[in-house]
Amino acid sequence: EYHNSCESVIELMQKIQSDLQGNGIEKYVLGVIDRDSRPYKDQNDWQRVQNMQGLFILKYYSIETYFANRTSLAKLICKITYATPQDLREELIDYFLAKEQETLPTLFYISIDALKEHCLGKEVYQAFNIYGEEGSKVVDPNRFKRFEETILPNKKVELDNFRLETGIALEDTKLLIKGKWYLYHFVWVFYEQSKNFNDHVFPFDINKQLFERKIQKGMLSVQLEQLYYAIMEEIDETEFSDIIDKLRNLISPISPPLTTH
Repeated sequence: EYHNSCESVIELMQKIQSDLQGNGIEKYVLGVIDRDSRPYKDQNDWQRVQNMQGLFILKYYSIETYFANRTSLAKLICKITYATPQDLREELIDYFLAKEQETLPTLFYISIDALKEHCLGKEVYQAFNIYGEEGSKVVDPNRFKRFEETILPNKKVELDNFRLETGIALEDTKLLIKGKWYLYHFVWVFYEQSKNFNDHVFPFDINKQLFERKIQKGMLSVQLEQLYYAIMEEIDETEFSDIIDKLRNLISPISPPLTTH
């Protein structure tokens, strides 16, 4: 009777609240939801949801954000360059993580714009039309650049006022940016950077010719959309520690395996 959505999880957990009061059932029942824009839209509702028994709220806007991390970037480099994990240097990963961070402020303000429209009663996807197409998660570099160069300068004061009123800090990128946007942007930035690998001036020694050959081979065999799903094939246990710890507190419904002598 419930749909596959966070709201349905909240509705279901609300229905069984009285069953979760001090009788141990909470060790068997857990409702998991995205953080979403709840903290910014309705403080009373946010407080209500936070106080519900048996409900676990993710630390980021949504689950996809968890996959945008150092481990995932190493996997991306290997996918695009045909490099092996042994080829990678920590400095190379640091370099491209820094490149991704350079572009995040624009996505942050796109998300502020989306949240502002959402708080006015419009769909949160509204501002995504400036950036790309939500249906396929495609990032349009031209739209992204247009927002950064022509739209943001005229709206920045307005958006800054809104984020300050709403209590949003510049450090809240993973809390504010929709998970699908964040993860796709994470993949897209490195994919775009890889196309012009030889143009980079690395502050450390690297065999650029070797990597360039491997990149050309990798680019022919993998598409941007494939990379988006490829980095969700494994998890970084440090990044997912809140989810892992929460699940470990549950009592497993699976019987232990039989031992043989």
